[in-house]
Amino acid sequence: MMNNIRYILLLSLLGFSLNASALEWDELDSDIQQVLTPFHDHWDELPEAKQQKLQLGAKRWIGMDDTQRQQAKQRLQRWQKMDASQKQAIRSRFEKFQQLDAGQKSKVRENFQRFRNMTPKQRQKLKKRWDKLTPKQRQRLLRKLKIRKNIKNPRHNG
Repeated sequence: MMNNIRYILLLSLLGFSLNASALEWDELDSDIQQVLTPFHDHWDELPEAKQQKLQLGAKRWIGMDDTQRQQAKQRLQRWQKMDASQKQAIRSRFEKFQQLDAGQKSKVRENFQRFRNMTPKQRQKLKKRWDKLTPKQRQRLLRKLKIRKNIKNPRHNG
């Protein structure tokens, strides 16, 4: 019985010390408080990591212009409309991207930018070309692109 009381006291003290390092609402800048108003009533209940993440997001939001804020809202709306499997697929791709080295990340960003700069007609034409390929042809093309990438960047040759 006494051990249980000590255990509960120890857990309480640990819990208190962990929350002692959490961000206090009153210590946040007023502009950050304004952005985070929906979290005010339960701010103290949030884990410190969540508080830090929210504060960082609020700072980013404050630094955005109106166009950037509108784009962020649209991305959030698209995310909220996705089902769990779509979200998981995106998280998985993001984790794979994070594992790439700086050169590979740069190449992915470059290719993505090239794709974004295509007109809708060019994108459609590219998609039609891809759709016409058989699975075997697609595999061959992907292997060829991978080989070409390795020739340009020989340190990745296996």
